[in-house]
Amino acid sequence: MTLANMFFRMTFLCVLIPAIFTAQAGSTGGAGCRQEGEEVERKDDRFTGEATVTLKPQEIITSAPGQRLKVALEYKIKPRRGAAQSVIPEMVNVIFISTAQARVYERDPQLAFLIGGERVRPVPAAVHDDYSRLSSDKVVTQTIFSGMTEGTLRRISRGKEVEMKLGATEVKLSQNVLTAFRSFAACALGGD
Repeated sequence: MTLANMFFRMTFLCVLIPAIFTAQAGSTGGAGCRQEGEEVERKDDRFTGEATVTLKPQEIITSAPGQRLKVALEYKIKPRRGAAQSVIPEMVNVIFISTAQARVYERDPQLAFLIGGERVRPVPAAVHDDYSRLSSDKVVTQTIFSGMTEGTLRRISRGKEVEMKLGATEVKLSQNVLTAFRSFAACALGGD
């Protein structure tokens, strides 16, 4: 075997094997992913094989005067070693960002959804008060962390009418937010 032939075979293997694993990792999600800079992003880490899908913060309309509430989603896909399946699913992280003149949420606000009238309860939420971001006009920023399963995300994204309750805040999710959830679900979980 010549040195050139050996180099060709090694190059072929170095290109082919990562391409196979990348194709397998993309099979769980990626069907509806957009490019960076859009509201839904998928970033693949070529060193670890992990992929992170992010929904940028979406405005939720509340009836509370002076409160702004946004929701963001994040989903990490980790490779499974030595198995036919290419990924191990993780929980979908749900992050709420609330800004108001006073603290709105207590330590563990309950998060629940009504999807077409059916109750759905994701993982319990936890609040982080960010007083370091207290602005000159005394606006308090609170970050609320929760999670949901893939099944819950699919049910919400398929819902025609979805209501949400976070602590005392009750809202009907707008079609813009539901469309963003659908795009996120298509990118993170693949379409079905």
